[in-house]
Amino acid sequence: MAELESRQQELNSIQQLTLTGTWEYDYSGGGTYWSPMAAEIFEEQGHKPIFTDISLSAYIKEEHYRLLFESLIKKSKSDNSAFG
Repeated sequence: MAELESRQQELNSIQQLTLTGTWEYDYSGGGTYWSPMAAEIFEEQGHKPIFTDISLSAYIKEEHYRLLFESLIKKSKSDNSAFG
């Protein structure tokens, strides 16, 4: 367990240095998770961590990537698996 906590702290530090964050949405259970840095980035821009197909794809500006993202969401729903 200490190893996992150490890795999580390392990941959080890297995200702070690179100004990136991670998120996960579990369609099967409906749970969401935003890393502390992801929450900080989006809340500074006035966004709250709310997950819907529309809100997530709105962050993706290029059509090719948005379509890819939407197809991955559909696959996640059909497989009843986590996506993130």
